[in-house]
Amino acid sequence: MLALDANGQLALAVTAAGTLVLPREVLRGPESYRDAAARCCGRLLGDPAPRWGKVTGHRWASGSPTDVRVEEHVLIAQPARKGGAFPAGTAVLWADRERLGELLRGADLGMARDLTSGYLDGWLPDGPITLD
Repeated sequence: MLALDANGQLALAVTAAGTLVLPREVLRGPESYRDAAARCCGRLLGDPAPRWGKVTGHRWASGSPTDVRVEEHVLIAQPARKGGAFPAGTAVLWADRERLGELLRGADLGMARDLTSGYLDGWLPDGPITLD
């Protein structure tokens, strides 16, 4: 999920190892991608009902330990930020898109940079796009 605030800053989750990643959630049973992303927004950002962007991304997940191809759907969420207050025990860093190169690594970096810039600068079409 790309969670962008009103200033165009991107939410990055801090892992137990201290690395930064895009917020993600695994689907539960018949749950929709949007429901999983809303659950992630509620758990991590304290807003289970964010505004949703009109662009959604799709890519095959990298680094799968099996031969089964796993797909990822990337939704853009615009959660309310009320004074930076988040649920207790969550670790979130809000970063300007110019800092993504120093904060993210791997497949998340290119995808986050392109999708964030395209969405904020208005050059991505509305609807689903392929991120592979």
